Amino acid sequence: MISQVGEANSITSPSGEFSIDKNRIKFIETLVSLGFSTVRDYEESHSGFDAAWQFVAAFKSFDNNVDWFANSPMIDLKMHQRGMMLKSGGSPFHHFDGVTMKSFRYPSKGSEVAFCRLRPDVKDCKNGHGFDPERHNIPMSSLEVKTSSLGENVGRGVFAKRHIPQNSYIGLDKLIPPIYVSPYAYDISTELNKISLVYSNFYGKKLETYANVYGHYFSRHVSRRFLLLLLFLVNFCCKSQNSQKLISLLLFAGRN
Repeated sequence: MISQVGEANSITSPSGEFSIDKNRIKFIETLVSLGFSTVRDYEESHSGFDAAWQFVAAFKSFDNNVDWFANSPMIDLKMHQRGMMLKSGGSPFHHFDGVTMKSFRYPSKGSEVAFCRLRPDVKDCKNGHGFDPERHNIPMSSLEVKTSSLGENVGRGVFAKRHIPQNSYIGLDKLIPPIYVSPYAYDISTELNKISLVYSNFYGKKLETYANVYGHYFSRHVSRRFLLLLLFLVNFCCKSQNSQKLISLLLFAGRN
């Protein structure tokens, strides 16, 4: 269910219970009480009004998060598959596409601020999100790769050249680009791996092993996906003669 719920919040908006839109809070709470497991809000500023308007999208199933967070090409594909063409042969979607949908994924800053003024004890409101400017950022030059001194045949590892304060970032400028695999791409790779030729000859087995060892699987949006961060790959890269090429490739893939 989608409903327009009034003018969007700004960063100067008061807590919802003290604003002229206090019924908006009651409306959202009622949706939750009626069994809508996921309620998301987004804003649209292209309607020609004096300010952006806020909309609420409510879902009975948590599984809808997979489509809500789908990448732009996947949304465009589904629109093409499910949309009905006009008699002229054109598309009926003049003001909406995958890129537009991507802008609806997360609440605006104004919406977040207003919510946290209403619920200041929520974990995300107390901790915030993003990078903490007060934390130390240790450069990658403070780390070295060498043979471990713990014993024979233990391999090589990553070691600190100097003391690293607790909770510090390590090589933050190098770690931002991850390799992120969406649920749809993960499902495709899983299906392809059922074909023996693909699994054995086209890196299916290597990719599976690589992801299991160096990746992080998570299901925040229901379907399984995985994330590979460059820091996890240091040990692997050091065993390769083409480590620099591999790192460059991963940086490129992470940005895409």
